[in-house]
Amino acid sequence: MNNSMDYNFHSHTWRCKHAEMVDDEEFVKAYIKNGFKTLAFTDHTPQNPVIDPRKNIRMDYGQLEDYLTSIETLKARYKDQIDIKTGLEVEYLPELKPFYTSISNRLDLMILGQHFIRRPDGTLVVMGSEELNDEDVERYADMVVTAMEKGLVKLVAHPDYYMLNRTTFGPAQEKAARRICEASLHTGIPLEVNLLPPYKLNQGIIDKVTYPCADFWKIAAEYGVNAIYGLDTHHLPQIDDYKNSIETARRLLNPESIDRLHFVR
Repeated sequence: MNNSMDYNFHSHTWRCKHAEMVDDEEFVKAYIKNGFKTLAFTDHTPQNPVIDPRKNIRMDYGQLEDYLTSIETLKARYKDQIDIKTGLEVEYLPELKPFYTSISNRLDLMILGQHFIRRPDGTLVVMGSEELNDEDVERYADMVVTAMEKGLVKLVAHPDYYMLNRTTFGPAQEKAARRICEASLHTGIPLEVNLLPPYKLNQGIIDKVTYPCADFWKIAAEYGVNAIYGLDTHHLPQIDDYKNSIETARRLLNPESIDRLHFVR
C-alpha cells in the first residue's frame, strides 16, 4: 500500500484552544494544495451538560454556532475544489446523547474520540492523567462499543487511545482490542490509524509513541477490520508532512499488519 491519501476526517480548529490559531480557511487551502479531495472538520465537541471540566481542551458551547457557520461557508466557497463535511469529535456518555441528538441534523458526521472514562463512583479519569487499571480499560471498551452499537458515530478515532502512557499490553488490553475490533466488524464502523503521534515523532516533539499501538493493530489485522488514516490535524505542517507520517506509522505498526487492514478510503 502506498503512503498517499486524499481524505481526512479528523481535523481541528483554533476553537479547541490547543490547535494552531489560524483561520479555518487556511486549513482548507493547505488540504487543497496537498491534493486532498475530502475534508471533515471534526473539532472537539462542546458539552451540554459539561462533563469534562478541563480547560483548553474543547470549544465552549457558545462557539458552536460560529463553528458550524464557518464550515458551511467554506463548503460553499470551495465546493468545486474539495468536499468539506461538518462534524464533531465526541465522547460517549449516556447523559450526552440528548445533546448529540439535538445537533445531529446540522452535522454530516460525528467521530468518536473517547478521551476519558468514568468509574462507578463518578470519578472522571482522563486518558494520560494516570495509567488505566484493568477495570478502567474494560470501561473504555464498554463506552467505545456502546457508541458504535448505538450508531452514534461514523468513525472511531484512535481506538487504541487507552494505551496512552502505558508500557505494557496485557490480557485486559488485548480483550479491549478484540471487543472493539469485533464491534467494528459487526457495525461496519472503521477504526482510525491516528497519525498525530507519528507526525510528532518525525518532528522530534516526542521520543516515544504509545499509540497508535502495534499490539492493538496486530489484533486488528487478524480481524481485517475496516480502517482509515486520520491526521488528527491541529497544525498546518501536519498536512504538508502527511506522507512521512503515514510511512512512520507503517514502520511503527509493522507493514504486514497495516496491509492486512481493509482501508475504506
